[in-house]
This record gives sequence, C-alpha cells and structure tokens, in this order.
Amino acid sequence: MNRGYGLLAVGSAFVLGGGLVSAGASGASPSRVARTSITLINADGFQPVSEQVVAADTVVDTFTSADSTVKLIGRPGSTALISLVPASTDAPGTFQVTLSANRPKTESDARAYAESGRTVVGDLVALGMPRHEAERQFGDMETLDGRNPYLADTSRGAARETPRHASSSLSSATSTAASSTTPYDVLCADVNAHGGKIVGRGCSTLFLVTQNGFDWWFNNKYKLSVHSTDTSFPFPLRLTLAAWDIRWAAGNVVYDWDPDNEVPVGSCTTVTASITDRGGISISGTVCPNTLDVWTLSSTRSGAQWNGTERGTQWEVAVGVQAVHSPPSAPASYASTLGLACMNC
Repeated sequence: MNRGYGLLAVGSAFVLGGGLVSAGASGASPSRVARTSITLINADGFQPVSEQVVAADTVVDTFTSADSTVKLIGRPGSTALISLVPASTDAPGTFQVTLSANRPKTESDARAYAESGRTVVGDLVALGMPRHEAERQFGDMETLDGRNPYLADTSRGAARETPRHASSSLSSATSTAASSTTPYDVLCADVNAHGGKIVGRGCSTLFLVTQNGFDWWFNNKYKLSVHSTDTSFPFPLRLTLAAWDIRWAAGNVVYDWDPDNEVPVGSCTTVTASITDRGGISISGTVCPNTLDVWTLSSTRSGAQWNGTERGTQWEVAVGVQAVHSPPSAPASYASTLGLACMNC
C-alpha cells in the first residue's frame, strides 16, 4: 500500500553500496594495495590494506585504522565513506560508513548477480564469517518468503542450497523477474571496531520482482547482527543503537516498509518484518530489549533500528523489508546504511 512519510530520530550511520575489482584471479589470496576498487571518499583515519577477487566482478576490500577494520564486498567503481567518532560526556560514540552502488538498467546487468554464482552466505564467508554461522543467521536473506534453505532441507543430514536460475528478459511486456529466486544484488559488510570490542555484520538483499520494460519493482530485505565483546569492569563498552537501512536515488519511490512503528521488546524474542505487495517478502530475527523501530524514513529510504542498552555481550539485531518502485526515468542507484552508537567507546 502507499504510505505517508515522517521524520525519525537519527543515530550514527554505517552506509553500504556496491564496489568491485581491478585485477586478480577469483579465489586468490588478498594482496596489500595502496588503492582499492572501492574508493574511500572520506577515510577518517582508515586506509586500504587488501583486495581480494572472490567472484566475477566482485571484490572484498579491507580498510583499517589504528584499532578498527571494515570489510566490504561489491562491484568496481563504488565509493565508501567511513567516520568513527569517540564517545564524549554529552554523546555516545558513533561509527559511520557509506558505500553506494550505481548500476545501469540493462538486461545483462539485471542478470549479473545471478550469473556470478554469488550467494548471501557466500558473500559473508568471503568477509570472514564462519559458514555454519552465516547459514544459520543469514540463510533466510536468500529467499523472498524468509525460509532458510540451509536449515529447511535436512533429509540427508545437511542443508542444501536452493538452485539458482537466470533472469527473465527485459523485452517482455510484463514479467516477474527470476530474482524471485535469485537476488538482483546483495550489499554486505563486516565490522570489527574499537580493538575488537564491537563485532558484527549486516546485509541487504534486493529482489527485482517485476519488470515492465525499464519500469522496475523491487522487494528488499535487510538484517544486521552486532554485539560488544567487552567484559571489562566497571565501565564496559555497550551498544545503545544498531540500525540498518536501504536508500535510493531521487526518482525512485519507497512505497511500503516494515517495521512501520515502534515494537516494544520485553525479552529477547523473534520479530518478523513483512509486506505483501507483488508476492511479498519477509525476514525474521531475534530482537532483544528495548525496542525495534523505524529508522531514516523518507520517500526514498526506509530502515530499522534497535534501541536499548546492551545487556552483557548479547547480540543485537535489526531487521526490515521495503517495496520500491523504480520508474523508467529513475536510476538503479542505491545504498545501505548501518548505524552504531555505543557508551564508553
């Protein structure tokens, strides 16, 4: 359904987008580089240290500062912005990263992700996440209905991955895109901040669900999972905000989203975000107190934020979905945003 828009409270932002490789063989070891295919516009103390080609037109670029590391996966030509602001007596510390993707609306590019052999789980493994954890936590990012294919098929004692299919032709008068089973694109990042006291990762999955020439419709989902590992006493580092969004260039319209209001959370529980338009999309995650709420909402963006005070070193999760109309005149240009705020950091 069509919605109105409102302004939200804003936390720090960790923003992602696509970016890619210049040279190297798929599967090769990372090489130390002075310049990466994902270009830092604002580094704020971070420097590129390695780049690894992991699939066709896909690289993992690693950036480090004195005590923090950011790993991004994407396509060549992307840009990133990183900002790390320490806490003060008046405000929590914040962590910001911006990574943007700008893609042509062409038939070959619409099939690029499907033909690359990439998966959400594979992207996270390339970023350093153990495969079994990537399958368990993020396997449901590969399907529209929120089913986790790695956990659903246990007939042989091990989960199997759902087969991928090629995208349908843009020349069709009206067609449902094959990305109903294969994503149009995936944006993922891995963060290790403040000397390893904050670790986590998040992803956005974009599904091109309907094509009418170059009039495109997307159903998208996102999930962030992050926590503090600090067990020091008496003032450990603790998260107070963890947020993620997907934002689009002008001309595109975010017309439905979930969460769409504050969800109070009294104890750690499974929260599901879903919408029903054009076949629908769903995502679930275990959210802990205090709330899951809307974040950075406008006509071109939507997101979700966890708010609270982290209890011990428990994982904090933010999940959400959105529906986007990209008219023929609008570019396929988008980014994802991860926002972190913390005490004693």
